[in-house]
Amino acid sequence: MDNFPGKILPIILIFILGHLLRRLKLFDKNTADLFLKTVFYVTLPALIINAISRTEIDAEYIYLPFLPIAVVFPTYFISRAISSRLTMNRIQTGTFLIGSMIMNTGFCLPFLIAGFGYKGLAIYTIFDFGNSFLILTFIYYIAVRYGSNSDSGIKLKKFLLLPPLWGMLIGFILNFSNAQIPLILTNFLDTVGSPTIFLIMLSLGIYFEIKANNLSRIFLVI
Repeated sequence: MDNFPGKILPIILIFILGHLLRRLKLFDKNTADLFLKTVFYVTLPALIINAISRTEIDAEYIYLPFLPIAVVFPTYFISRAISSRLTMNRIQTGTFLIGSMIMNTGFCLPFLIAGFGYKGLAIYTIFDFGNSFLILTFIYYIAVRYGSNSDSGIKLKKFLLLPPLWGMLIGFILNFSNAQIPLILTNFLDTVGSPTIFLIMLSLGIYFEIKANNLSRIFLVI
């Protein structure tokens, strides 16, 4: 946590850089999509393997995957009660509920890594296991229920195939087995994982666009 502002400022500057590149029409949202896909499938799993395999994991963190349940379900019932008093169609109601419940924690990663390093990332990953499970099961079910594709099933298989999840499992196996990772593999994971913060914040800057629609309902969701 030493010099935390000095660690955060470069991250904010990367965000601004991404927005400027978009304003200059050098990058667009399709570019940002490609960057985030690279993060999700390549750089983030490598970063997670490195973080978990190198961090001493305490048994006290076992409760972390259950915290999203403690957050999401009460929020759902509160949001549902509020939405019943608002004039909205079916799709707007579903959007209101999902916007209230979902925790898109991925965009916190650059700040978390800057402030707490590999241990912070390892703890975050344990928490996000429960969060991702809820997103692709219960929250996805709510999206289907209020959306137009009501015949679509829960994407449990998709959850089991998430690259960050496999990165977490591999990291835990390496950690608990006390396996000695070859230096060449460690360097490879470091090199592949290092662009994660840059690509996330650059993509956020490229995506950034203010649209003032339904502000009263947005504030209710927040």
